[in-house]
Amino acid sequence: MAVFTDPDLLLLGLARTLRQRVLPKITDESALFAAEKSIEMIVNLMHRRSTAAPSLDRAQQMASEIRQLTGGEGVGRDASGRLLDLLREDSCWYEEDQAGHRARIEAENAVQDEVFDVPTDAALTAILRKWSGDDAVEGRLVGRAVGGYSKQTLFVDMLRGGAVQRQLVMRRDLPFAAADRSSVTLEYPLLRSLFDQGYPVAEPLLLEADPAILQTPFLLSERMPGRLYGNSLGLGETPDFDPEAMLGRLLAHLHSLDFSAAGLDGAPDSATSLTDQQERIDRWIEIYRAHVEVPSAALEIGLAWLRANAHLVAGRSAIVHGDVGFHNILIEHGQATALVDWELAHIANPVEDLAYASSYLARPDALIDHYVRNGGTAPTAGELAYCRVFGDIRNSVYGTVTMAQFNRGDHHDVSVLPIVLSSYWTYVPKLERELGEIIAARGFYWLES
Repeated sequence: MAVFTDPDLLLLGLARTLRQRVLPKITDESALFAAEKSIEMIVNLMHRRSTAAPSLDRAQQMASEIRQLTGGEGVGRDASGRLLDLLREDSCWYEEDQAGHRARIEAENAVQDEVFDVPTDAALTAILRKWSGDDAVEGRLVGRAVGGYSKQTLFVDMLRGGAVQRQLVMRRDLPFAAADRSSVTLEYPLLRSLFDQGYPVAEPLLLEADPAILQTPFLLSERMPGRLYGNSLGLGETPDFDPEAMLGRLLAHLHSLDFSAAGLDGAPDSATSLTDQQERIDRWIEIYRAHVEVPSAALEIGLAWLRANAHLVAGRSAIVHGDVGFHNILIEHGQATALVDWELAHIANPVEDLAYASSYLARPDALIDHYVRNGGTAPTAGELAYCRVFGDIRNSVYGTVTMAQFNRGDHHDVSVLPIVLSSYWTYVPKLERELGEIIAARGFYWLES
C-alpha cells in the first residue's frame, strides 16, 4: 500500500513545503503571521516526538510524589527540602524543553534545501532569447497546471515590446521522477515525429537536457487552443461532443502511425514480443518489490497474473500514449486540438490505450465501435482484460514508488501525496474487482489468446 511509514518525515515535509513554497507567496501580514506560527508548531511537534524532548512520564511521577508529600496531616522539614528539589527539577524541565524547541526551530530555519519552484521571468527571458536569437524578447510566466507525478507544466508568454508574440508551454521533469522512465528527453523526439506525421499535438520547439539551466531537463512547445473537459477518472462535465467518437478517432489515428522514428524502441515500457512483455512485467515486479512498504494482495496477485498471461497481448505493436483521457485532450468547439502529456508513451499492444480510456466511459463498447470504424483493429476479450489489469497496477505502483521516495526522505514535497493516496484508493479496489472476476471465471491462467 501507499502509506506513511514515518510521521516525522510527514511533519518535516509539511514544515518545509510551507516555509519554502507557501510563505514566500503570502503578502497579507495577518496570514503571514498565522502561517509562520503554524510552521513553528509543526516544528514543535517534531521536537516533542524526538528523543531530545523531556519525558512526560517523569512529570507524572513528579506529580504523584508531590501529592504523597503534601497529602498528609503536615509537611515536615525533610518533605519541604524534597519539595524544593522538585521545584528546581521542574524549572530545569521547562528550560530544557524551551531550549530544545528553540534549537529545533533554529536548525530547521538554517536548512537551505534547493527549492524546486517555478522559474523566474528573468530565467525564462534568458532561455527565450537564446532560443529565438532575439535579445528584445522577454519571458513571462502566466500559469501553471495543477498536479502531475513526474512533470511540472507551465504556461509562458513570449513578449516583444510588451506585446505577446507567442504562447508556449514548458514541460519540466520533477527532480524525484525516474528519468529513465519518464523524461522530456524521451518525450521530445516522439512529439516531433507525431507532429511531422500530422497528428494533433503541440509543435515541440526546444529540448534542453542540461540540468544546469533549470535544475532538470525541460522542453518548450506551442500552446494549443482549447481546454480540458475532465480528470483521470473521466469527464467532469456534460460534453457538447460525442466522447466515444472523439476518442475512437484519436486512438485509431495514433495507432496507425509509423513508430520507427518515434524514439521509443528503447523506452523501458516498450514491448513488441512475448519475451519483451514478460521482461517488461519482470521490471514492474522489481520496481514494486523495491519500493513497497505494506504489500497489497491485489498487486502481488496482479503482477504474477500479468507475467503468467503475457501471451494475451503479444503480437501487435503501435505507439501507446499510456494516459489517454479527457484530462489530457484539449478541446475547442467540439474538436480535439491536441492530445497532451506524453510522458508515459511507449511501443506496445495498442489495446492498452483502448482499455485505459474505456474504463471511465459511459459507453465503452461505443468507443471500440468508433475505433474500428476509423481503421483500428477490434480487441479480443483477453487483450482488454489484460490491459485493464496492467493500467490499474501501473498507476498503483507509481503511487507506491512516490510514497516510498517521500518516506525515504528523497523529497519533502507533501503536495504530491494527496494525489498518490487518491490514485491508490481508486485503482487498487478497481484492480481487486477485476482480478476477482477474471480468476473466478477462468482460473489463474487465461488460455485463450
